[in-house]
Amino acid sequence: MAKKRHSDLAYWRDEFIRITNNDELELLLSSRGTIADHEDVAFVEPDHEGSAPSTKGDYSVASAIKRVIAARILPAPKVELPIVWARVETMEVGGKPPPAGLYGVGVVTALEWDCYFRSWRVEVIFDQSTGGWCGYPILGTHTFPFDVHVIGSSERPFSDMTPKEIKTLYEVRRQQFWREIDPASGLHDASGIVKPRE
Repeated sequence: MAKKRHSDLAYWRDEFIRITNNDELELLLSSRGTIADHEDVAFVEPDHEGSAPSTKGDYSVASAIKRVIAARILPAPKVELPIVWARVETMEVGGKPPPAGLYGVGVVTALEWDCYFRSWRVEVIFDQSTGGWCGYPILGTHTFPFDVHVIGSSERPFSDMTPKEIKTLYEVRRQQFWREIDPASGLHDASGIVKPRE
């Protein structure tokens, strides 16, 4: 059962709205309301496996996100998002066990709005299994932009850092995330390090 979705959007999967072409984008743009508060939205390039073909011109994730933000359906990201198909490294400190170097390498396959955290996320598929989770290999991630380094950008690569440096950087960025989280989410840092804003 869909959460609080307009009936015209019901053909999308219950767990999130998936935008893969201009037809789906136009349907999302026509659905005013509380999308940001109640729906997870994934923006995927049309040549991604399983994406439906568009019947209306050229579609790209970057332009789709710009249009949705301009229409005030979703808020703008706080930091620049990587482009879909960009090669990236991601911090991977929470596995059971995490990879030895505490990072993974892969490609961005989608950009997503997470209504629970009221934040953007980056979907990455790894080149190879990157750590594990309770006996299962980790093949990809849906992570916050602060965990992502675009390979070739001016930022220092995670692959040049020691695991200790990655853990330190992760904690700095994690705390920054909680200091800047949208108060409308109602969430707070479970560790108690960052106190909720009043």
